[in-house]
Amino acid sequence: MVKENSKPILDDVLKRNRKSKQHVKNNDKKAHKKTKIQTQSKTSLAKNKGKVFICGAGPGDPGLITVRCLELLKGSDIVLYDRLVGKEIISLIPDQIEKIYVGRTAGEPTTNQDNTNVLMVKYANQGKNVLRLKGGDPFIFGRGGEEAEYLLKNE
Repeated sequence: MVKENSKPILDDVLKRNRKSKQHVKNNDKKAHKKTKIQTQSKTSLAKNKGKVFICGAGPGDPGLITVRCLELLKGSDIVLYDRLVGKEIISLIPDQIEKIYVGRTAGEPTTNQDNTNVLMVKYANQGKNVLRLKGGDPFIFGRGGEEAEYLLKNE
């Protein structure tokens, strides 16, 4: 139930939301045209490139993996996974998909991360779709942000 004194605030928020939606709708048409032109000009460059997906395997229980992660597990050409991804999750990856362990244990040199970065770019440049599978949330507990930055710099 909405309190009486908060009704004007709520009305104002709803009004601004409606205006914002209309603004987005108008800009979508312009953005669509621009995107179409940009896509056409990049098509020849992007034809042979694969994609890299950075995804977290969740807390480890295969019953808690996201639907999108499961789709990526089954639809990628290569999965690069780390030490924190459980065996039950690894077992969900179909046999025909190449699995490469890129993990490290505490105290090992961080050059493993450099190797992982190079592999992601290498396989994407070969036209393969790569899943970088990390334990937990890759952007909170892992180096997902660093890996994404590396990919942007080396696309």
